[in-house]
Amino acid sequence: MNEVGATEKRKNQPLPWKTLAIVFVVTLVISGIVLFFLIQNILQLDAENQYTSVVLEDNGGVRDIVPPRQVQDFTLTSNSGEPVSLSDFEGKPLLFYFGYTHCPDVCPISLNDMMKVREFLGDQSDDVSYLFISVDGQRDTPEQLNNFFAMRDVEDVMVGMQGDDDVLGRVGADYGLYYELQPPDENGYYAVDHTANMYLLDQQGQLITILAYGTEPELIAERIRKLLAES
Repeated sequence: MNEVGATEKRKNQPLPWKTLAIVFVVTLVISGIVLFFLIQNILQLDAENQYTSVVLEDNGGVRDIVPPRQVQDFTLTSNSGEPVSLSDFEGKPLLFYFGYTHCPDVCPISLNDMMKVREFLGDQSDDVSYLFISVDGQRDTPEQLNNFFAMRDVEDVMVGMQGDDDVLGRVGADYGLYYELQPPDENGYYAVDHTANMYLLDQQGQLITILAYGTEPELIAERIRKLLAES
């Protein structure tokens, strides 16, 4: 048999199974690498889209979210002792913050600022709901929340929610919530480091504005009046 015939015969012979196995493995590895980078690109694109869909315009601490962010509903025990859900406040704008009743400074100041917002709103003050969500469920019982509100003469306008770590851990990402209980002192008192922002939800329960701690109440009232005018 001449050399050309021998070459044609070898071409027509099936590949050995070891060669086929190697080709299969190499193909599988290459496919896996391609799939990995494809998934990475998709996830990165999703992350970029999520980031660019939340545009914060800082105006003296008033940061509007564009478009409004849909947040998770949740249910906690209220200061009335009954369960209350975030969705129960839909129909009115909701101004709220996370804090705790034993807070020595930030929380009383925030509560005072919230009541100043009501004053600036004037005739529109009752068109807004006001909420305090505790991050200290161990101490902030419904009774303690009511005492806290009564001491500041806000019991007629403020709703309180008793903190629950499982619930707050689940929904906290919607607000960038951080809180951490500090070691107790010799008397058993402990402080809680926590996010100090206020948050504004629209009438549909969407997060539309994040308000930095210390934002002037008049600016907050202006943002709420704008929201009420848009509805």
